[in-house]
Amino acid sequence: MDSLARTGAAGGRVRVLTPAAAAGLEFDTVIIAGLQEGQWPTTGLRGQLLRSDDLVTVLEHGPDALRDASVGEKLRAVRDDELRQFLTALTRATRAVHLVAVQDEESTPSSFLDLVRAPHAPEPAVTAVPRPRTLSTLTALLRRTVEEVPSPELAADAAGVLALLSLADPAVRGADPVSWWGLAPLSSSDPVVPDRAEVRVSPSKVDAVLSSPLNWFVSAANGLPPADLARSLGTLVHGIAERLPAAGEEELMASLQRHWHELELPENWEGRREHERASRMMTRLAQYYELVAGKDRVAVGLEQGFSVPLEAREPGAHPVKLTGSIDRVEVGEDGRPVIIDLKTGKSLPTKAEAERHPQLGTYQAAIRAGALSEFARSEPRLTRPTEPAGAALVAIGKENVKVAVLEQAGVTAEDDWATGLVHDAAALMARPDFAAMHEGTNFRCSLPAVCPICSDGRQVTEP
Repeated sequence: MDSLARTGAAGGRVRVLTPAAAAGLEFDTVIIAGLQEGQWPTTGLRGQLLRSDDLVTVLEHGPDALRDASVGEKLRAVRDDELRQFLTALTRATRAVHLVAVQDEESTPSSFLDLVRAPHAPEPAVTAVPRPRTLSTLTALLRRTVEEVPSPELAADAAGVLALLSLADPAVRGADPVSWWGLAPLSSSDPVVPDRAEVRVSPSKVDAVLSSPLNWFVSAANGLPPADLARSLGTLVHGIAERLPAAGEEELMASLQRHWHELELPENWEGRREHERASRMMTRLAQYYELVAGKDRVAVGLEQGFSVPLEAREPGAHPVKLTGSIDRVEVGEDGRPVIIDLKTGKSLPTKAEAERHPQLGTYQAAIRAGALSEFARSEPRLTRPTEPAGAALVAIGKENVKVAVLEQAGVTAEDDWATGLVHDAAALMARPDFAAMHEGTNFRCSLPAVCPICSDGRQVTEP
């Protein structure tokens, strides 16, 4: 809004631009800053709040393109766009390009740096960055000294300086212990779900919340790292199983070959090993299809979604809504549904544990509550949609010669143990606090850094 801005001296300027804004321009020297992994290229999908990218896809290519687009394809499109922006920024320079990244305990340089290294450019020069001489840096150093207590004298001296900084006018931010994270009282002790409000329960989360409420809560709050290779491979295999519910091994292998590029694995020994493992999954999936055909069952629902309410267990309890998606709904001659959950992981419950497996039981509880009633109206073979004939875990990821099928008997009205598990899980999900629990010697904690049971668990105030 300064009226002199456009008429002032233009010499000695540095223009700060995005790659898109710099397109079509040229400069003697270009500095590309912030080349950090996770920032450039970004590793997440864009426009997830309003799904703007999906709207563009539908407008440009139609609804079918959106249905056929996998998560891997969307991520690859994001990375391709990031690479185009990087190329745009690189080619704006006529003489020199300087690439800047930070490497420390929490930051890693971008993989894009490898694209312009020798022989195209000299090896990067590493410059140690000294600690900035600011009041906030001094405050942090003093707080660490008080926390770690290298010696009683140094700790007392640091505490004295912090007291002076907190009494300054204006007070130095962060010097007063009242503002320190972890020392203040809880901001709220109210339950996560208000009284009488609905609790949404997913079958895949029931076992997690019953095993360790703390682990479940941190995962539900997106406090865990992004999906790793194992989960990405599982998503790919589930997609093939959905597209080909009764195919032979040759057809499954061909589909795996067509879609393998979606994982974007390097063409090295690790990529070949994972491809071989995925191929063995296709073999075991074909074996399972043969077993189903031998039992005169047919898959009528694939990735069948549902959302069904459960009656409250007692007056005043939270209403519960079961929501989720079933890998396969199979039907036999009796017209009753059989729930199949494909497991691509390497670990499995025992046969005895499968008989009371919480996830399978929750699927059966949902069916008894009418999860497939609407679907049965368009599926004539499903004549008894509220009477589950059983469920099974199909282990195609377990490295056995043949596919393993762990079965669970049908849940009946006389022995409905599954609905009780769902209500127990819902009660834990609605609590104001979440306990850390380790059951069994083989429990694998996904949060060892914050778990009070694990040996390396720490409080938030500990360095």
